[in-house]
Amino acid sequence: MAGLTNLAGAGVVDPSAMVDRRNGKPKRVTAAMRKVITLLLDGECRTVKAAGARAGLTPEYLSRALRKPHIRAYLDERTRASLDEGKTIAAARLRELIHAKSEHVSFDAAKHTLAINGIAPPSDGQGVSVNISNNQIVAGYVIDLTASQPAKEGDAGATIPTDRMEAR
Repeated sequence: MAGLTNLAGAGVVDPSAMVDRRNGKPKRVTAAMRKVITLLLDGECRTVKAAGARAGLTPEYLSRALRKPHIRAYLDERTRASLDEGKTIAAARLRELIHAKSEHVSFDAAKHTLAINGIAPPSDGQGVSVNISNNQIVAGYVIDLTASQPAKEGDAGATIPTDRMEAR
């Protein structure tokens, strides 16, 4: 959602657990704030400012309201619900793409589906591998970092100790 800054930091908060100190009732999300959140989640408005204008709220009020814990909790709840609805659509589309006419698209969709289900192709043997057996860590590649270096490019057999090397 464009226009929303990172509102994280408070963690997951149960909106019903937040009560108004004056009357002891749970804090409510106003109809206008619910409309702003719905406009943003449905994609009808791309920014908080545009959604607030359609709901009749000022940007200053929205900025303060979106920092309140019960509003953040409501926004998180609605976002999760919206994403849950999208999962079934995404799964159906991914299954359709497996049978696409393009072999590249079909291959990528099949590979992604398998990866989601925990099946990955074997590694190509490149990279560093680390084996742990009997509480010993064994590197896949051994790099010799001794304190000597070849004297010249053409004379690979001779080495010079690093304590005699001069900075070039």
